Amino acid sequence: MAELRLIHGWQMGDATASRVEPALVALLAGIERHGSLQRAAAELALSYRHAWGLVTDSTHVLGAALVTLERGRGATLTPLGKELLRLDRKAQRQLAPHFARIERELASAAQRHAGRQFATLVLHASHDLTLETLRDLAQAQHLRLDLHFKGSLESLESFARGTSEIAGFHVPDRIMPDQARRYRKWLKPESVQVISLFDRQQGLVVARGNPKRIRSLHDLARSGVRFVNRQQGSGTRLLLDSLLAAERIPPHRIHGYASEEFTHGAVAAMVASGVADAAFAIEAAARQLGLDFVPLARERYFLAVGDDLAREHRFIKLLGILRGRKFKARVAQLPGYDAARCGEAVSLAEALQF
Repeated sequence: MAELRLIHGWQMGDATASRVEPALVALLAGIERHGSLQRAAAELALSYRHAWGLVTDSTHVLGAALVTLERGRGATLTPLGKELLRLDRKAQRQLAPHFARIERELASAAQRHAGRQFATLVLHASHDLTLETLRDLAQAQHLRLDLHFKGSLESLESFARGTSEIAGFHVPDRIMPDQARRYRKWLKPESVQVISLFDRQQGLVVARGNPKRIRSLHDLARSGVRFVNRQQGSGTRLLLDSLLAAERIPPHRIHGYASEEFTHGAVAAMVASGVADAAFAIEAAARQLGLDFVPLARERYFLAVGDDLAREHRFIKLLGILRGRKFKARVAQLPGYDAARCGEAVSLAEALQF
């Protein structure tokens, strides 16, 4: 069954005026991340000509530029461009819980009218290779897992605000108190259950043969080493920042620290393509592309679910899949993973070590 999404949009003037193309806002976000119109366009699978047209058309429609393009210096957002992006994100945060509730009502109605017996669970989760496998196994048991990849903190915020029903997040094996507080902000011990999924290995992804001889975080600060980072708010970025702080390595000394990608696979692909010399990601992402890996830390991945949903049949079915042999066997095949406690309920205090 096709999914319908309720989205907000921008329009200049009255009802007869031109609607601002949604891709423009996504393009602005890409320019903010990469400082390049070309890279932002490639990330959205847009031609450079189309992206250029969006930028120039917006100048005519708004009467002021959103982007500044300079030869040899890439692309940057103007103050107006930054403000549009900020307000768009604010609108998304405020409208998302209402949109999500309406989308679930529509999905439920569509399933009833189509005569289908599929239940749906909405999961916002930090990126992991196994979650798509979980979605496929759930589908085979007439359970639709509406999966959206976000950072750990963003997923927990979505869960707390009611935009998602389940949140997937990961924490370091030795989480620092300040980090734990950032997670606890979105979790209420009296109404939340925490389910353990697996442990996994994080570290440095480097080219095959490790030609730059990168063996520690200190090597990232060497001259000539190019790094690619995960986005702010992701659990992986939080882990990296805590490790850098422990080693007293200033982030600004790392060339590429501000360059961000949104999945483990994406940062590994940047290393595989030669755009970067190193990234911080899970071991499985490195091995998948035939890259080398320097292990630095272990972390634990959890699901957060409300007490009410935890008693519903659709979540109990998902829990059965997590505890089943098929899912555990597939997780065990991934380098750096340990699914021994998969599906086990743990206390919030144990998960965040307080």
